[in-house]
Amino acid sequence: TIHNYQFRNESLQDIPLAYFSKAGPFGQTFEAARARYPEMRVAVVGLGAGALACYADGTGGFTFYEIDPLVEKIARDPSHFSYLSRCAPDAPVVIGDARLAFAAERKQGAPKFDLIIIDAFSSDSIPAHLITREALALYRDRLNDDGVILFHTSNRYLDVNSVALRIAAGANLGARVIRFNPESDGPSAKFVTTTTAVIVGRADVIEAMAAGR
Repeated sequence: TIHNYQFRNESLQDIPLAYFSKAGPFGQTFEAARARYPEMRVAVVGLGAGALACYADGTGGFTFYEIDPLVEKIARDPSHFSYLSRCAPDAPVVIGDARLAFAAERKQGAPKFDLIIIDAFSSDSIPAHLITREALALYRDRLNDDGVILFHTSNRYLDVNSVALRIAAGANLGARVIRFNPESDGPSAKFVTTTTAVIVGRADVIEAMAAGR
């Protein structure tokens, strides 16, 4: 499973590729969310190469949650990937299990988020504890009332969409599947990946964001 790329050309290094392209679910969600939350606070579970840092625009703040300290080391090393160092060098990376970190922050009364992204399901072995009814309840506790959760559900082996939709329905929340198939031509087409995601939140919020309100 290829999780990410980055252009070597310095003038292009801020462009998110692979699953994270601006034309795909991540770009669509950030565009809709930024219009709704002017001082948007974002939590990202799963740092990877750090491409999502390049959706930061200087308002609000990004916090990344990553279970593997070696992943942070790679993402912060510009000789490997420079997304984080170029786009959000001051963004904190919380090392450890995100569910435990969220639970600790809830007890401490930490500020809540407008957008929580769960990006941990694209390999053949997924952390199932991050997509359960209990996990969703915890995410909602860390979310502002009109905030949303984006589950990145791209997976060649498992149907993650149906699980996300089921737990959303069980919590009486709205949900939409976002599917993206990249164009077959263009200079960066081979570096952009077919992507699926499920956005979850209050039904009225999901409908408003889908309608561009």
